[in-house]
Amino acid sequence: MSDARTTISEIARHISVSLQAVSNWRRRHPSFPRAVRVGGGEVFEVGEVAKWLDDRKIPKKDLRPRELPGATYGERFRVALKIEGRIDDLADVDVWGELLRLRGTLDVESFAEIVFTLLYLAFVDESTWSDILAAEDEDLPHLLRGATLKHRGLGELYKSVHSITEDHRHNDRLVNLVRLVHRVKGVDRGAGVFESLVDRLLAVIGRGDGTVHTPPEVVRLLATVLDPGVGATASDPCCGSGELLAGVAQHVSLHGADASACSFTGSALAPRTAALASMNLLMRGVRAEVDAKADQRVRFGEHIPSGRHDIVLTNPPFDMKSVPGTVGFSGPYGPLPPNKTNFAWLQLAVSTLNERGSAGVVMPGSTLFASGAEQRIRARMVDDGVVEAIVSLPSHLFTSTAIPVTIWVLSRRSRARADEILLVDASGLGRMTSRTQRSLSAEEWSLISGTVGNWRAGKDHEDVPGFSASVLRQRIRDQDYVLVPARYVGARSTAPATSDKSIRELRDELIHLEWQAAEVDAVAREQLDGLKLWIR
Repeated sequence: MSDARTTISEIARHISVSLQAVSNWRRRHPSFPRAVRVGGGEVFEVGEVAKWLDDRKIPKKDLRPRELPGATYGERFRVALKIEGRIDDLADVDVWGELLRLRGTLDVESFAEIVFTLLYLAFVDESTWSDILAAEDEDLPHLLRGATLKHRGLGELYKSVHSITEDHRHNDRLVNLVRLVHRVKGVDRGAGVFESLVDRLLAVIGRGDGTVHTPPEVVRLLATVLDPGVGATASDPCCGSGELLAGVAQHVSLHGADASACSFTGSALAPRTAALASMNLLMRGVRAEVDAKADQRVRFGEHIPSGRHDIVLTNPPFDMKSVPGTVGFSGPYGPLPPNKTNFAWLQLAVSTLNERGSAGVVMPGSTLFASGAEQRIRARMVDDGVVEAIVSLPSHLFTSTAIPVTIWVLSRRSRARADEILLVDASGLGRMTSRTQRSLSAEEWSLISGTVGNWRAGKDHEDVPGFSASVLRQRIRDQDYVLVPARYVGARSTAPATSDKSIRELRDELIHLEWQAAEVDAVAREQLDGLKLWIR
């Protein structure tokens, strides 16, 4: 019925209001759909009318028996004409674009926090959400402010909620946000829309304190590689918005186990981020203990938990600056160099593992070849046998950084290949889907996780030239403990390129060379810094 038309009297009849009421809407609101002259009369496009009516909430006293508080005339209009509701469309349209339209001039982070608060209430607190839907427009700000104080964690977002609810000019926008969130909640595919929306909101919110949001594909890769079992204890020492812990729970559930039998703990860099992580996890059905002590642990070495976790996974901010006059976290493999905390996170991950535990840590590529104090720590970790695998990923996977990242797989467990380290060079995989973003196919992610998973499980492994190699630790010692996979996996296959793939192969080779060039530049800078001590 996308091309159907209706008259103004039919509109009034379908939504059970007077003809005068619809005529008044048309006269007072320039946004009301324009009429088309047909056969001497005026008609309106049904789709445009339905969309316009979506922004007009039915007064509580005029609700029909089966209509819920917060229902709109648009919903009633669609029911009368038996056409698909806008609710179902939300699964396919750009909900994020609709939210940006409603943001107006409000600060992006504050706006994201407001939407996050509404999502949390809609999916977690049915009672409060029903009250919000039933509230008169002028009562909505007061009700929402009260809700932020009612829930543990939501109080951290009070300032953002206050910024919009105190300004009465934003009331209409707030009402429309409530309606949009309610539609997302009501759609059959709402869970998928909700998770995508939360991921995008958290990617915006987390930047304020240095928190890095991990792309869903990297989350799945880490969870698959570590493969937590029933009743596992999982921890993220720099949990950001909690997406890695949520990924562990999802992995456990997908493999037929009860994720509620697992234990989840996390630590954030700030109270505000800890609150967001707790809410994000709770909305996804994961109950976790989250504190805000990550900063104290890595900068001051305080509140270090004992080694009791089966799984540790984290994606901390790279190269956090140290606080002047402090030593910072000094782990079992040595003190840190000034203003570089990367190896603090790596040592912290190992320290919190139990004797069977495994960890996955996202790090910058420089950790694989940095000299000085970082090389000494890396060497001790290799010699101690806790470095199990290294995976180099391509650049532009993260929205927050364009640099290529590396996954360190660490372990305290006994294993068959105790004197070997698996090195995987996936830096040439994927394709650029935009000027700033790279995407790997499902097959490529599966190749990476399958290679690491099979090797860790002790299954037969064959090195793949240009991609993977199982390397003896003695060979790594001979290379001054440099862990760059490209140094060990050899060259890719030199089979003649056909005309339909030569361009992509050349592009991938160029990306790989650029990654290696960045490594060489970094090594050169380290060596030059050392020479400065001898130059006067």
